[in-house]
Amino acid sequence: MKIIELLMYLYLLLKPYYLFESGGIQISDCFLILAFLMFILFTKEKKNYTKEIFNENKMFLLFVILTMIVNVFYFLFYLKFKFILSSLYFIFNYLTIIIFAFLFKHNNNFSIKVSKIFKFNLIVQLILTLFSIGRTYGTIRWMSTFNDPNQFAFYAFLSYSYIYAMSYRNHDSKYIFIYFLISLYLIVESCSTGMLLGMITYLAMLLFNFVKKFPVYFAKYKNKIALISIVVFTFFISSSLLGNSSRFNFSKYIYNSDIYGRVINKISRVDKNEMNDSSTMTIWQERGYDKIALYPHYLIYGSGEGEYNRFSKSAHTSHGLGEIHATLPSIWFYYGLIPFIIILLWIAGKFSKTNKDLILIVYVPLIFESFFLLNSRQALFWILIAIGPYLKKDDNYEVKESK
Repeated sequence: MKIIELLMYLYLLLKPYYLFESGGIQISDCFLILAFLMFILFTKEKKNYTKEIFNENKMFLLFVILTMIVNVFYFLFYLKFKFILSSLYFIFNYLTIIIFAFLFKHNNNFSIKVSKIFKFNLIVQLILTLFSIGRTYGTIRWMSTFNDPNQFAFYAFLSYSYIYAMSYRNHDSKYIFIYFLISLYLIVESCSTGMLLGMITYLAMLLFNFVKKFPVYFAKYKNKIALISIVVFTFFISSSLLGNSSRFNFSKYIYNSDIYGRVINKISRVDKNEMNDSSTMTIWQERGYDKIALYPHYLIYGSGEGEYNRFSKSAHTSHGLGEIHATLPSIWFYYGLIPFIIILLWIAGKFSKTNKDLILIVYVPLIFESFFLLNSRQALFWILIAIGPYLKKDDNYEVKESK
C-alpha cells in the first residue's frame, strides 16, 4: 500500500502542471493510472476492504455505465469520438474515487499528507503568481501553470476546500485563514467571476457558522476576538480618514481592478431586457443554459456529450461556444433524467453520512459554484464528495492504519 500512497501523493503534487493540451492525459494522470493498476494487483489481501469501497460507490459506477450507453448511441449515430471521450472521463474519475476513498477510509495519516500537499501547491502557485512566472489568457487573466484561467481558479478554490476539510478531519485549523486569503488572491488574479462567487459563498458560510456558534467561540476565545475586533475597527477608521491617499484608498484599488470590471460586466448581462446590444449574450446564455431552455426534451433521455453544433438555436452555440458551463445541469441535459437522478442519489448518500458543519462550509459553496463552471471532468471535484463520510475521526467509520 505504501507504493500506492506514494503514487497518489505524486499525482496530487503534479496536478497543477499542465504540460499538454487540456482534455488529454497529463503527467500527474500517469501516476494515478499506475496507482489503480497497483491497487487491483496488490490489495487482494484486503478483499473485504476493497469490496466495501466498491459497494459504497456502486451508484457512481451505475451512473458511468449509463453515460456510456447514451454516448455510444450518439457515437454510432454521428460517428464522433468526442462522445466516447466524454465517458472515458467518468471512468477515469470513478477509478480515482475508488483509490482515494480506500486510502482515506483505512489510513489515518493519508489526510494529513494530502493537506500538506495542497498547502505546498498553493504556496508555490502564490510565488509563481507574485513573480509572474507562468502563462496568461489574453492580457489580464492569469492562469499560471494551467491551460485555462478557470482551471487555475478552480484549483485554488478546491485547494482551500481540501485544506479546510482535512483540518476538520485532523483537528488542525492552524493558519487556515491564511490559505483562504491565498486562494482568494489567486482567484482574483485569474479574474474568474464564478470562482470569486464560490469564495464569497465560502465566506458567507463561515460567517454563518461563526454567528451560530458565537457564544461558544466567545467564551473560549474572548481575548482574541476582542483584539481582532479592535484591529478591524482601527483598519476601517484609518481607511476612512486617509481615503484620499492613494496608498490607503482600497476602494479605488478595487474599482480599478480587472476582476471588478468583469463582475460588473457579468451583472449587467443578467437580464436580457436591460441589454442594449442584441449581439451580446446574457450571462445565462454565456453559461449555455439557453440550450436547456430551447431543447428541454433532452432532459428526459439525454443529448449525449459531444457534437455541440447541433444546438443551432442557442446563442451559446452561435457564438462558437460548445459545452454547457455548469456541472449538474449539463449532466442532466447530456444524459437525461435517470442518470441524473442516480448521480444525485450518490451525492445525497455521501452527504447523509457527512458532518453537517462540513456540508455547510465546504459542500454548499462547492455545489453552488458548480452551477457556473463545468467540473464534471475534474476528478478532485468528485473525490471531495466521495470522501465526505471519512472526514471526521469520531464518525461511524472505523479508521485503520495501512500496513
